[in-house]
Amino acid sequence: MEKIYLLPKTKQYKANLHCHTTLSDGKLTPEQMKLAYKKHGYSVIAYTDHEYIVNHQDLNDDEFIAVTSYEYSVNEEPHGDRTEWADRRCCHLNFYAKDPYQDKHVCFHPDFVWGPGAKIAATLKYSGELYRRDYNELQHIIDCANDSGFLVCLNHPYWSLQPQSDYFSLKGLFAMEVYNTGCSELSGSSWYDYGLFSEFNQSVAPIAADDNHNGNGDVEHSDSFGGFTMICTDDFSYGGIMTALEKQDFYASTGILFDEISVSDGTLHVRCSECTCIMAYFGGRRWVDVKNSDGVTSADFPIYPGARYIRVFCTDKRNGQKAVTKPFKVTG
Repeated sequence: MEKIYLLPKTKQYKANLHCHTTLSDGKLTPEQMKLAYKKHGYSVIAYTDHEYIVNHQDLNDDEFIAVTSYEYSVNEEPHGDRTEWADRRCCHLNFYAKDPYQDKHVCFHPDFVWGPGAKIAATLKYSGELYRRDYNELQHIIDCANDSGFLVCLNHPYWSLQPQSDYFSLKGLFAMEVYNTGCSELSGSSWYDYGLFSEFNQSVAPIAADDNHNGNGDVEHSDSFGGFTMICTDDFSYGGIMTALEKQDFYASTGILFDEISVSDGTLHVRCSECTCIMAYFGGRRWVDVKNSDGVTSADFPIYPGARYIRVFCTDKRNGQKAVTKPFKVTG
């Protein structure tokens, strides 16, 4: 039987899809960010400065693409004994523009722009009417972003104090952060939680990102280069990168790399860089793994009877590295 590649057998481009520069609350300029990340093998950066979108297409070259994007936040209103900002639930979303020259904000109101952007908030472009943000209207915000040509990612739900019940019902998310270097100690079980969307018949892919601010001014010893997303495409252009993201042709990692994820004759084939455990999920409580404390780089699993999807998760107990894929549809 013909081998079917679940992870496209293409080139892979290392990306940081969440970062902050001097245009919001980061310490590095966009140019400094590009130079630092290219030095570490990155080809793509999504500049997700807070609350306003900035076009960085002038930074693009044959080896680098800047994704036009921004981070949007919604805070729960004060209530009961939760009057302080740090005690209230919030939701942070990254909006990635399919159009590299997108300059209009969605569900916008200048009162919600802070930091350097606040100085020009009244001049920023937006679509629709001015909008007062409401934590209970997250679905409306996501719908508006999708309708305006943005891909929407749910950011760091554990840091945001979001219970699962607040986000598993959301529609229109293409991805969720499973690892965030800036708040890595609060990642909790996000590596596993995103997969539960599949139990609600939704396909949400995992993103690992830095959310770096480089507060100490030292990019080499700060919150950079911890988590990354490997984007699979042979079209290294803005459109090619965005198409791959929309198709969820990527995986999340803190170091482990996938070389092949394929199926043939009812068997799942996984090839990766060395780790200590390769695990495959098939929906519900259907899972199987291969472990070797000295290292393992491949595994072949019979596809579980009744499998509803396939999701691969690799871990290395020696160094704490992880890598995880989207839920692939079962074919054949």
